[in-house]
Amino acid sequence: SFHQHNEHRKVGHLMNILDANQDVALISDAGMPGISDPGFLAVRAAQNGNHTVSVIPGPDAATTAVVASGLPCDRYIFEGFLPHKKGRQKRLGQLSEEELTIIIYE
Repeated sequence: SFHQHNEHRKVGHLMNILDANQDVALISDAGMPGISDPGFLAVRAAQNGNHTVSVIPGPDAATTAVVASGLPCDRYIFEGFLPHKKGRQKRLGQLSEEELTIIIYE
């Protein structure tokens, strides 16, 4: 199990597996690893350790949503998740100044 609460601890274990010339697959049940999901630290560690990282694209809720929205999607902002409480209204205010389509996960 690899999630936001243990990602820092598990990266070392994943690197040990890679260093032993074994393969590791990081699979997400709710999105793309690294995009609003754990995975960035593992990918960076693997690259820094000179291991090959391959990405197999799958369903992407953000891209699907922006294309299906009918809004301009040649350029857009992917904000991910907003803060739950503190800073939420401030961030929404900042985003309201943008002229691009904005994708926010909730």
